[in-house]
Amino acid sequence: MKANEKIHVKYYCAYTTETKYGDGEIGVTNSAWDIYSNPVDGGFGTVTEALKTICEKNSLEYDPENIVHWAKAIGRFTIMTLVDENNFEASQSEIELWKTGNKRLWNCYLEVYLCVRTERELTAEEAEGWK
Repeated sequence: MKANEKIHVKYYCAYTTETKYGDGEIGVTNSAWDIYSNPVDGGFGTVTEALKTICEKNSLEYDPENIVHWAKAIGRFTIMTLVDENNFEASQSEIELWKTGNKRLWNCYLEVYLCVRTERELTAEEAEGWK
């Protein structure tokens, strides 16, 4: 990237589907939250920095192993993790209970769309255009 370019978050959304250990996803897929409920502002120097920030903003641990899909041509990344009924990342003890059928958990898919924007100062003509 050029010095005046930064990575920006175009959009992201999370959706969840209940999953049963050994059986996979069951039930209905729900839209959980999106960029409008948890805004992420600013430009980032790397894709990793942007993805880490989005995960932190949404109380999820960033783990490159959880990136299950990416579409390089459009800058889309899909991060998957297990969450509880409150959309918080499942703890190891919750996962163990889920494996024995004693806890309900949901697959959470966080779809992230990134882009590169050029940042520059306004020209004198652009600055005059507000009048």
